[in-house]
Amino acid sequence: MYDEREAEIMAKRKEFESNIDIAKILDELKKICEDFDNVDPLDTSNSRNDFVRNVLGPDGTENNDDFENAVNTIGISAVRKRSNVMSKQEYCHMRRSTNNGQRELILETIHWLHLSDSIPIQIFFTGPAGSGKTYVLKLLMETYNRYTEQHNSLHNAFVASASTGKAAVNLGGVTVHSAFKITQSRRIGTMAREVLQNYRSTFTGVKCIIIDEVSMIGCDVLHKINLRMQEITGVHDQPFGYLNIIFCGDLHKLPPINASPVYKGPRNSICGPVLWQSLDYYPLEQVMRQSDSTFSEILTKIGNGERLGTEQIALIESRFRRRAWCKVNVPATVRLFHRNHDVDAYNNNAFIPEFENIADDKMIGYNTLTEVATARRNLHKMSVVESGGLPYNLKLAVGYPYMNTMNLDVEDGLVNGAIGTLKYIEYLTEDEQVTIYGTTEVDVEPQPSTST
Repeated sequence: MYDEREAEIMAKRKEFESNIDIAKILDELKKICEDFDNVDPLDTSNSRNDFVRNVLGPDGTENNDDFENAVNTIGISAVRKRSNVMSKQEYCHMRRSTNNGQRELILETIHWLHLSDSIPIQIFFTGPAGSGKTYVLKLLMETYNRYTEQHNSLHNAFVASASTGKAAVNLGGVTVHSAFKITQSRRIGTMAREVLQNYRSTFTGVKCIIIDEVSMIGCDVLHKINLRMQEITGVHDQPFGYLNIIFCGDLHKLPPINASPVYKGPRNSICGPVLWQSLDYYPLEQVMRQSDSTFSEILTKIGNGERLGTEQIALIESRFRRRAWCKVNVPATVRLFHRNHDVDAYNNNAFIPEFENIADDKMIGYNTLTEVATARRNLHKMSVVESGGLPYNLKLAVGYPYMNTMNLDVEDGLVNGAIGTLKYIEYLTEDEQVTIYGTTEVDVEPQPSTST
């Protein structure tokens, strides 16, 4: 059968075989090589200069405008773009300025960053006032950025946060509630899938979580932080998602308001403070801020609640001054009072306001005028804290300091406790409506209440 169809098979076979002439290809390659040898050498100096000019810029400076002007599109304020990077000289100077206790923590962190498989650093970092806790935290943040594998990354290798807005501004971070999406609700729900994926993506290069002023954090918030970090990392069988975490603060300060201290167990748990006890304890004992050892010892005793000696009490009382003397010599000094009522009384006598802004309350949802009058009386009895930080009578005077009582913009420094000087008062015309927190107030007749 093959012999009968040999011609047909051979014709079909040529469709699947290569007809390459090896000898002809070798001759063509030899000719190309000969032509290449006859070409003049390229002028590489100009091309190299063009390359250097593109990289360094026309004036020889580093062309990094694309890096500097890059927009942070991650949508999570906790992981910030790297800025204010220290120079090598400044970083080395800060490390040389540390004492033995501070230096040991820095070296331990560097040692951990050079290990591939190691137990995470999870510590409670404390010390008396003036021991350099914030100084060490800023040095730790720079250390993580310098020694981590993603040292040239666009974003920080750490998350800096604090319990209050003012402490967060001092550290260059955000509040704990903003960093981990924690609400005031007692129960913490899981994040939406899109938000969770965004967190996991941005936390890929994060090596450490820093939380300052931990004394103002309740034990319930501590457990919410733990659950949120476990949710982000996907590690649910290890505390804080098996990430490095540094809690910093002084537990001798006042505890959080309407919450159990961070070192106590949650009310709905029978296990006790297991999470807090899992942290290692690292104290700083040397006070760096005060060079006067006598005054430093007095401050330490006051912070620890210890009894002062006779000479120490005499030293404190030697600084007592009468109100008349303070009014003449230090009129702009900040006064501290035990009660808000005393604060209001002092402020009312301290200055003469140029303008008094009386709140114009609109009562909605009441059937009778009696109900409106009762609700108005109850509203006027509320304190500033109960009314959301809005006083009934706001007294204004240009040139006097005012304190912000709400966290408006942490990144811009407009936080609770920030003090600024009033420079200008803008008056509304009669035709303009008053806008408060994005809502326009208009006169509305009393309406019956409805349920939805």
